[in-house]
Amino acid sequence: MKERLTLTDVKLILFNTLGYTLMVYNAGSVIAFTSPYLISSILFNSFPFSLIGIYGSIVISYFTRIIGSAILGPIADKVGRKKAMVVGGIGSSISTFLISLIPPYDSAGLLSPILFFSLIGLQGFFSGPLSAGIQVIGIENLPEKHRGWFSGIGFVVGGTSLLYATSLSYLVSSLIGNYNYEVYGWRFLYAGSLLVIPVCYLSPDSARFKNYRRKVSKPVKLVFLKYRKNLIFALLLSFLWASLNFSVIVIMPNFLYSVNGLRETSLNEATAIYSITSSLSAFLGGAISEVLGRRKVSIIGSILSFISSPLYIFLGNTMNFEQISLYLTGITTLTFFGAGGILALVNESFPTEVRGTGVSLSWNTGFFLGTIVPLISSILISKYGVNYFPEIQAIIVFSLSLTALLTSLLSEETKGRIEKEEQV
Repeated sequence: MKERLTLTDVKLILFNTLGYTLMVYNAGSVIAFTSPYLISSILFNSFPFSLIGIYGSIVISYFTRIIGSAILGPIADKVGRKKAMVVGGIGSSISTFLISLIPPYDSAGLLSPILFFSLIGLQGFFSGPLSAGIQVIGIENLPEKHRGWFSGIGFVVGGTSLLYATSLSYLVSSLIGNYNYEVYGWRFLYAGSLLVIPVCYLSPDSARFKNYRRKVSKPVKLVFLKYRKNLIFALLLSFLWASLNFSVIVIMPNFLYSVNGLRETSLNEATAIYSITSSLSAFLGGAISEVLGRRKVSIIGSILSFISSPLYIFLGNTMNFEQISLYLTGITTLTFFGAGGILALVNESFPTEVRGTGVSLSWNTGFFLGTIVPLISSILISKYGVNYFPEIQAIIVFSLSLTALLTSLLSEETKGRIEKEEQV
């Protein structure tokens, strides 16, 4: 059994991490990061109804990802992981970039939000096949010894995508000034989505898939007929950890903006803090899952996430940046640990012949359901007011963590299944 990383493995890790980061950037991070400017320029500029529109757009994106996974995702199992990546990369990045060209609501009226939601839906559709390649190619090709820590990428990319957004934001604002950035400069961040195209072309392909002889013509049908139970648990765990992930990555920028009063510079610094700590925690959880197993790490992580829920109330009751940083570090460290081994668990739930389809369907359906959580949060805020934002978040995280614990206890261990596959 191969245990050492080869040069091809290193290339795969680098391109997979970058490609996955850009996929998440296109799918939600750039929307969440620029949401205050989208609200003031393209949407109705009426808090919290425009906030519902922002979270609703992410729901649309992940819903159309399911459709894209069912229609174009099987390319990964029929033709190859890399080809699915290229098709998805071109479609999703161009759709995201075009958002930057939407005229403001003041001049175009309802055409602006209509174009915005339409492009979001198109971007999501092409993210379906992109995920069928990117979310599979790294896990299934790396040696078992390295599969655990690398699994952390499944939730690390939420942080790295925000770091990418923060870096672009710093660059643009330094070139054109803070005032111009708030007026039109934020639109340049959408051009950053185009980088995924060369990344997909340059990425190594899946050697495991190329050497696998038992290819199927109808992978979607086979997943539902033969691997239904695997699909259900992979979907449920994807949903629960996606929901907890979104409680930080998607909701936090608006939490810090509306509750703590942070603006561009301090907001960027806070984003960098929880992006880095979430990445470290997810990688740590993934690495430990290689020793304890995916199931046990998910159980431990659920308990840690449960403990993190009161920190949202403490975070909401301070305006001191040092205290904000401390609470953010605690929230992200405790919330992201259990998610570290989930991408490996989802990949290991399906054999090579249907892995691309199975992973993209379960992961994207789970994440679609996860996007409903920020939407529910925004609806509750619109009803009770922004002053109850911290309490609402604490209750949501508490409930999700408890459900994740129960689901993890009922799930099966998947570690080692890929190596046990028979190569016919």
